[in-house]
Amino acid sequence: MTTGASSPSVKRVLVAVDLDAVSHEALHLADRVARGLDAALGVVNVLPPGLPEHAVTPHRASTEHEEHAEETTRKERVAGYVARETSRGPSQVEVFADRGNADEAILERAARFGADLVVVGTHGRHGLDRLIEGSVAELVVRRASIPVLVARPSPEGGKVIAACDLAATTPAVLRWAGLMSGHLGEGVMAVHTVELSMSDVAVVATAIFSGTVPVQPDSEAADSLRTAATGALGAEISAAEIVATPEVLTGPAASVLCERARDVGASLLVVGTHGRKGIARVALGSVAETLVRNAPSSVLVVR
Repeated sequence: MTTGASSPSVKRVLVAVDLDAVSHEALHLADRVARGLDAALGVVNVLPPGLPEHAVTPHRASTEHEEHAEETTRKERVAGYVARETSRGPSQVEVFADRGNADEAILERAARFGADLVVVGTHGRHGLDRLIEGSVAELVVRRASIPVLVARPSPEGGKVIAACDLAATTPAVLRWAGLMSGHLGEGVMAVHTVELSMSDVAVVATAIFSGTVPVQPDSEAADSLRTAATGALGAEISAAEIVATPEVLTGPAASVLCERARDVGASLLVVGTHGRKGIARVALGSVAETLVRNAPSSVLVVR
């Protein structure tokens, strides 16, 4: 666990719900984190633009007064849902009923609420469904300026895995992992992956475009890389002032992390993102986004 001087400050947690099974997981996780950190909890329900209130509530609005009344009804429904799922009374939670594109509305509400952490669920769609509908969780992760916790069913009491790339985000990843291990898991595993060789496709592509075949590291060089990475990882753990078990593994980062999380029954994966802008941010493929899609546990993305 982190020391007080190093721990991230979490005073306000916002969770997005739409009253389905995905919301159930996200709400319970947000409630658990907020209680553990003694943080205020906000709950937002977003209605897409153009969808009438009566699609969510049983009354049709035709006047501004009725629209306001139906927004109030929607907030009451959400508050009732929160009370049933978490036993929180009206004074223990702030409920918001907003309109707009889901990811934009969630992040706007997070800013207005002063959230230090956003919690969202994910439907885990694949293939054509993902291409057509996209993922609100992925969009929130890409665009948020604060940490985002993507909730999915996870083992309780498992390890918290800190995905350490030994780059600029590693200190934040370790400190968040240390903080969360006291509430969502038992102990931290700090994992760094070393990809020692290029795939056959990459070797061929490099040879075609450069005219040379890249040299693959021999066993001695590979051992040296792992030794250096182990030392660097240990230094990062010490600097972050947390207790963690270091591991240096070999292979593509995202797939190795998913496999390791599955093997140890991890309760949470913590990963950093470098906050890319523009077209690089729109394109998928980063380790963080791949974990959000495929991890066998909840994923906390930090900056």
